[in-house]
Amino acid sequence: MGGNGEMQTTKGIAALAATLVLGPASVAHAVTSSQSITADVAPTLQATFPGDYAWGTLAVGAGGNTSSEQTVNVKSNAAWGVKVSSDLADGRMKEWTGAAYVSSSPKVLTHALTWRLSSLGGAAQGTSFAALSSTAAAVTTSQAITGDSGTDVGVTYRQVASFADPSAGGNDYRIAVTYDAAQGY
Repeated sequence: MGGNGEMQTTKGIAALAATLVLGPASVAHAVTSSQSITADVAPTLQATFPGDYAWGTLAVGAGGNTSSEQTVNVKSNAAWGVKVSSDLADGRMKEWTGAAYVSSSPKVLTHALTWRLSSLGGAAQGTSFAALSSTAAAVTTSQAITGDSGTDVGVTYRQVASFADPSAGGNDYRIAVTYDAAQGY
């Protein structure tokens, strides 16, 4: 048995020594827990509005002058709508110096500026024109929540110029339009 017997005895002694030093194999214990995570999303609306619009020279005639479509983009996670109003009560464009309305005997156009919803989400709308005024009018209401790209609301304006409307000379005619996009309309 010589070499082989000695080797087995040495291995056996090493295994016995490891058992005495380390002790018997132990069972691992684990502790688990669960955590509940809750949240809500805040009602949020974002909108982008068109910049200033320069019509240029208005042509006189009953057909009026129609603007290019002005687009409001709305992103909302709740029902929403858009309203429109003007800074002038009767919706008629008034003589503007470039810095302020003319206060003493200003020229005022005969007809109010009119508006209509011309597209919604890229789909043409068959709405008719309505006179603009300082009272907010609903362009669209009760719209569904949007995706991340939002929904485009297109508004087109028409201004009838009459033979009774004089040129503003070195001035222009002006009106300020306010768009109001909000949830709950």
